[in-house]
Amino acid sequence: TALDHCERLEPLRVADVCTGSGCVAVALAREFTRATITASDLVPDALVVAARNVERHGVSARVRLVVADLFDGVGGPFDLIAVNPPYVPLTDAPGLEPEVREFEPATALFAGPDGLQVIRRLVLEAPASLARHGLLMFEF
Repeated sequence: TALDHCERLEPLRVADVCTGSGCVAVALAREFTRATITASDLVPDALVVAARNVERHGVSARVRLVVADLFDGVGGPFDLIAVNPPYVPLTDAPGLEPEVREFEPATALFAGPDGLQVIRRLVLEAPASLARHGLLMFEF
């Protein structure tokens, strides 16, 4: 891939925004062994879980955990910004499976009446944190 090619030339600078449990940060650190990764989340308790996962998978030397609201205090520029933001409309809450609705934190699931509140911010704010040919990838 293009990221593999870039990684061979110089270490990638990666941000995993809305990291939650840190699984994306860990996977990226394991895949791109020279990358430095900043994993951020608005919820400090999420970063406690992320820290355990980062340590468990042996990537703590290259993954920095930051309490942040999207890009505030995260730094940059980044070659890759990966995001798994909340994207469920609040009105969909009653229809979610109980194991999701009752056990996932609301801040990890819901993003306003149409589910796009955080995504709109990402699209507006990410360019300021991206390197010139950087990539923004997110799931929704």
